[in-house]
Amino acid sequence: MAKYNLSRLLETTTLLATEAGEQLKDLVSYVAEMAENVARLLRNGLTFADNVACEVKTFTVKHDTEAQIGASKTVIGMWPIRVDSTSTGLDSFAWYYDQGGRLTIKVGFTGAPASAQKVTLVILF
Repeated sequence: MAKYNLSRLLETTTLLATEAGEQLKDLVSYVAEMAENVARLLRNGLTFADNVACEVKTFTVKHDTEAQIGASKTVIGMWPIRVDSTSTGLDSFAWYYDQGGRLTIKVGFTGAPASAQKVTLVILF
């Protein structure tokens, strides 16, 4: 990852000394502070979950069997990102709220394994 240096991105002292800089002092200061914060976050390993309203959770589920899962908020989307297996993959995935209002997932695995498999999901709010 590239190292960012605010002084190379935006020389605020020189800019603020100009007529335009004086007129736009609040904007220049805001942009400089935001650029510094973004650069710091990127250097410190900002993740997808840090930036998007979501949870990344792992569940153990059986092939083609409904499983109720908990979520802290109303879900607007969901997708599987990993199957923790060396012998099966994901054939199908569905999520929905059942008639009782419970968040439910149903996963189909390649080869229809008899044992439960671990699936990691991104749950969007």
